[in-house]
Amino acid sequence: MPEPAPSSLRPFQHGYYSGGGYTYNAYPEYFPLQLSLVALLNGHRPPRLDQPFRLVEFGCGQGVGLCLQAALHPGASFMGIDLLASHISHGRSLAAAAGLGNVSFREADLIALAGGSSQHDPSPLQPPAPPADGSVDLAICHGVLSWVSREVQQAVWQLSDRKSTR
Repeated sequence: MPEPAPSSLRPFQHGYYSGGGYTYNAYPEYFPLQLSLVALLNGHRPPRLDQPFRLVEFGCGQGVGLCLQAALHPGASFMGIDLLASHISHGRSLAAAAGLGNVSFREADLIALAGGSSQHDPSPLQPPAPPADGSVDLAICHGVLSWVSREVQQAVWQLSDRKSTR
């Protein structure tokens, strides 16, 4: 009998339930056009969506939303990061089936990715394939911040600051 995956041995990690997959949803509220409107309404200049832009999603789940966004914006680059290997695998499968070359997925613990250490991945990870200037135009984290530990929340803010330096 195969050994259970490490995430199923500890079903809660930093407040994040890792014992099973999350839903297969996409939320238009965090699509680039909606995010641009929110930015404008709050006095910020959003990226131009008619030119190449970069978006990262922390806690990307099954990857459905990112794949839809990648299909809608073929000139942009999308990256999804999630703790669950099953989510990352599903997102990669969706992207491959749709022939999307502008979206990538990475399994990572956000605390480790921010340079801390965690039980899931004790060594700090380098940020995944950063653009030459180390920035992204949009960073999203749908829902995750409301149920994870304070350490994960802080990691998301650190990663967002680090990635959105334009």
